[in-house]
This record gives sequence, structure tokens and C-alpha cells, in this order.
Amino acid sequence: MSDLMIRAVLVLLFGAAGFLGALLHRGEPFGFVGLVVGLAFGVLFVLLERRFRRIPVRTLLLGLLGLLVGLFVGRVVGAAITALLGGLPSEFQLLVIGLCLFGGAYLGIWIAVEKAAEFSVAG
Repeated sequence: MSDLMIRAVLVLLFGAAGFLGALLHRGEPFGFVGLVVGLAFGVLFVLLERRFRRIPVRTLLLGLLGLLVGLFVGRVVGAAITALLGGLPSEFQLLVIGLCLFGGAYLGIWIAVEKAAEFSVAG
């Protein structure tokens, strides 16, 4: 199978998943919307996959490591902030934790990729 055919099947599978998900959860009129959203996600996925092929593996792995560390730090900071502020409404607590997770993930990826040249396992 050629790469183009595999990508086309992948986009169609995303579309089918969106259609079935919308049909099962929202009913008949939303099936078309789910199909369009699924196809859009499929195309986005294929475009990202093509772009990721040009990124060196070391950069991807360091970015993933930075993401994991950033998510951990973001979760700890978010939990500490909500504990310090005490009786906040649950919606605000979720917002604070979400912002801390997003910020931690972004900073973790950014720092890991930017400082990749300074990172060496050998020392």
C-alpha cells in the first residue's frame, strides 16, 4: 500500500469515528457535523505526521521528556495553589490546575528543546 493510500484510509477512519461518535452521543442531525470534524482532525493528523518526519528523533524525545516533567511540575504547582487558596469554587480550581498544566507542559517542552545542545548523557 502506498503512503497516500494509507493516509487517505486514516482520514476516512477519523471521519467515520467522528460520525459514529456524534451519532451515538447526539443523535441523527449531528452525524454530519461529527463527520466533518472527524475528517478535519484526520487531515490535521496527516499534516502533523508529515511535519514530524522532519524533526530529529533526539529533539522529539527531549520534547517528550520535557512535556512529562512539565506536566508533573504543573500538577504539583496547581495542587499547591488550590490548597493555599482553600475554599475556591471547584470550577476555579479546575481552571487553576488546567492553566498550571498547560503552562508547565509548554515550558517543559520549550526548555527541553532549547537546551538540547547542553544536554549530554555522557557528561
